[in-house]
Amino acid sequence: MALARFQNLPAEQRASILAQAAATFAEHGYADCSYNELLRSLGMGKSQAYYYFADKADLFLTAVAASYERFYEQAADIPLPTDALGFWDYVRSLNLLGFRFQSSDPIASGLTRAALESEVRFRIADALVHPEGTSREQHARWVALGQELGAVRRDLDRELLVRLSLELAIFVDGWFAERARAATDDDCQRYADVFTDMARRMFGK
Repeated sequence: MALARFQNLPAEQRASILAQAAATFAEHGYADCSYNELLRSLGMGKSQAYYYFADKADLFLTAVAASYERFYEQAADIPLPTDALGFWDYVRSLNLLGFRFQSSDPIASGLTRAALESEVRFRIADALVHPEGTSREQHARWVALGQELGAVRRDLDRELLVRLSLELAIFVDGWFAERARAATDDDCQRYADVFTDMARRMFGK
């Protein structure tokens, strides 16, 4: 993730840098994105870039995390469930939000495709996303909540369940990213039903 001094930049400047980086990575992918050309588009020299980011991967992970942050900010508005049945309705709402998020934002879906095809894809789950923490921490909270409500199985180690939850989310995000541009809201609703049922069969008691 970005070096701490990046956070000292004005919020608008940080947002502008990450938006431009996200758009470029979404268009060209990670491997085919020229770091030098990207820096030129950002108006940065290499020495300035290294003042804020360790390398190309660092900038990419920061841009991906910023995209995830927007999703988690919207997810935080979904009321938390209070019982087992409500938990799976909650999961469906999260799934539907994710599909709508990608279908309404071509850069987000393009960034998802770039992320899954990148050599740093396994570092994304631990990229810091404020204020919710990392994706791994978010999935850990969802698994713990499901177990507390009696909706999620307890016969497997929680760490394994969190990893499975992350891997399923990564797979589904990548699968949908290839279809996001053409997806209708009816498609999003249907996919939310299908993948919520899949999650319930995998993780439910």
